[in-house]
Amino acid sequence: ARHWFFKVPKGVKSFKVGVQVDDPRHVLRAEIHAPDRLMDLLYVRGGKPRRGVEIEAPEGLEGKIWFLRLSVGSATRFLSEDIRNPRHVRVDAHIYLNGVPGYLAPTWEQWFNPRPKKGRKK
Repeated sequence: ARHWFFKVPKGVKSFKVGVQVDDPRHVLRAEIHAPDRLMDLLYVRGGKPRRGVEIEAPEGLEGKIWFLRLSVGSATRFLSEDIRNPRHVRVDAHIYLNGVPGYLAPTWEQWFNPRPKKGRKK
């Protein structure tokens, strides 16, 4: 499983999250998490159009860091990148965010603000 962190700015009441997997042999499970709860779940089959959901931001949870938890779906056909060393499956996915900044970070601590406050050096 892999987590991707993003910020839901203050004042945002709802936003959309979409996921698409190109390879029809793969399935991806995508959980959308607020800081304190699971908000929704997508089970995305490869080769299908993008699946998306509208997420309502609960009061008090806007202005905070949320995350997507991506994991290989149980229906995925496990095909390794290297047939001589079959250890990892590679699922190529496209993640779409609408209504929140489209910046993702691999850890909670690495989330960044792409627009620094006035007076700060870039």
